[in-house]
Amino acid sequence: MHKVKLNRSGAHRHGLERNLLRSLFLEEGITTTDVKAKWVRSGAEHLITIAKKGTVDSLRRLIAKTGTLEVAKKIVEISKKLTARQNGYLRLVKQGIRVGDKAVMTKIEFVWDEVKKPVEAEVPVAKETKPKIVKTKVAKAKVVKAKKE
Repeated sequence: MHKVKLNRSGAHRHGLERNLLRSLFLEEGITTTDVKAKWVRSGAEHLITIAKKGTVDSLRRLIAKTGTLEVAKKIVEISKKLTARQNGYLRLVKQGIRVGDKAVMTKIEFVWDEVKKPVEAEVPVAKETKPKIVKTKVAKAKVVKAKKE
C-alpha cells in the first residue's frame, strides 16, 4: 500500500496526525484539505474500532496514539454512540476551494444516525373501480330489449 507522505518528514507527519485526530474527536468534526481528511479518516476509524473493545489495553493504546487521557476518554464515549455501526463512522463532505491556494477543502464529521432498520413494504391497496359502461350499438340494443320486455 502506498504511504501518504504529505510532503513532510516522518516526525512532522506523526505530529500532524496526532493533532488532527485530537481536534477531530474533541470538536467532533474538522475542516481540512481533502488529502488530509482522507488520510486521517482511516486512522480515526481504526481508533474507534479499538475503543469499542472497552478493555484496559484498548484505553492504553488510545492514549499512546492520541497523547492524552482526555482525548482517549472522548473516543470511548463516541464509540459507545456508534455501537450499532460496524464501520463507516465518518463522513467526508466537500466544502469548496480555499481562496489562497485553490486547495479542495473537506469537512470530516461523524455519522450519528442510527442504522436503518428494514422497513416493511406497504402493499398498495387496489382502488375500487366502477364497472365500465360500454356504449356500443350492441349494448344499447340489449338495454332497449330489456326495457321492452
